[in-house]
Amino acid sequence: MKTQSYYLKCEKLGVDPIWASDSNGDPKDIFYTNEIVYVNGTGLPVNNTNITLYIFSDFNDWNNSRLNGNFNDWNPIAVIPNTYIDINGNFINVAILWGDPYVGDYDVVVDLNNDGVVQKDEVEGMDAQDDKGFEVAKNVCDPNNDGIIIHDYNDLMTTYKCFLGIKNCDNYYQDWNLIKQGYQCFIRNDI
Repeated sequence: MKTQSYYLKCEKLGVDPIWASDSNGDPKDIFYTNEIVYVNGTGLPVNNTNITLYIFSDFNDWNNSRLNGNFNDWNPIAVIPNTYIDINGNFINVAILWGDPYVGDYDVVVDLNNDGVVQKDEVEGMDAQDDKGFEVAKNVCDPNNDGIIIHDYNDLMTTYKCFLGIKNCDNYYQDWNLIKQGYQCFIRNDI
């Protein structure tokens, strides 16, 4: 069984044992509200078992104020049980973490032994324990939040209405960059 020294080695290499990812398992730190957040992991200090994943609003003081507390006492946004870990401590499959995320900064924390108690090795293995694990942002190419991104006339009109002040859009009134960005989204040039 791996020990905390493994986590220290990962930290020196700039690698988290678990991380928010794309569907291929590659690390990803920023997601949009219309995307699915996945999670992947490798080299965890458990093997041939199921673990539980938790999503929390970002909190950067786990070691000093949440150790030995119950995960559920900290109001998890989501709980994902039964993520299977192989003989080497790796995720068998990339797991879907959150299918309908909302704007904010978040942490992914793992309960390695499914006891519901926050322990030091679980905090050390979390996605970016001293910073946010991942961020969810509003998709700038979908101002009307209908999930249509490319060639969406309604998004373009929403952008124009914001520019003209016909619609209140978080102080984007007469923001020329917003108009250019909305047009680039509409024609789908990389913005």
